[in-house]
Amino acid sequence: MHIKYGCIKCDDYYVIKIASGFYENHRLNLPNFKGNAHHSHGFRYV
Repeated sequence: MHIKYGCIKCDDYYVIKIASGFYENHRLNLPNFKGNAHHSHGFRYV
């Protein structure tokens, strides 16, 4: 699993991305990768 995040100083938005890789899932007929990205308003960099 890896997590990436970012924001711009003095901006109200931030982004978080969470993703994982399960390389043996193809044997179970499941997807190899799963991920989610979220952006939000209301963050203040301090």
